[in-house]
Amino acid sequence: MYDGYFCIITSELDYDERKMRQVYGGLWRIEESFRIMKTDFYARPVFVRKNEHIRAHFQICFVALLIIRIIQHRMGEKALSAERIARALGVATCQVLKGGIIHLDDVGGAIAFQKGP
Repeated sequence: MYDGYFCIITSELDYDERKMRQVYGGLWRIEESFRIMKTDFYARPVFVRKNEHIRAHFQICFVALLIIRIIQHRMGEKALSAERIARALGVATCQVLKGGIIHLDDVGGAIAFQKGP
């Protein structure tokens, strides 16, 4: 009788069904972010012991996730997965320009696959 439906139990009693679907419909993004942090960015600080090192490690992972999410947002509907973006940036070559501006020369190693003259 209830195939394809699921129940949501919430403390938000003043939400109507539309607001409830809107709020809870985006939870998959939060779950995906935790998965990315744990698997792709190795957010579990297993090689650090001091509290300040653990915090620094987690902050680096969080900033990396933020950058990935900004890139995905800017790409819109054609956004790549976080894994593909991270892989492309991992092999990218860049130059640090005057004023600390970073110029990406070869994102994802694309230049290596182009035929030379």
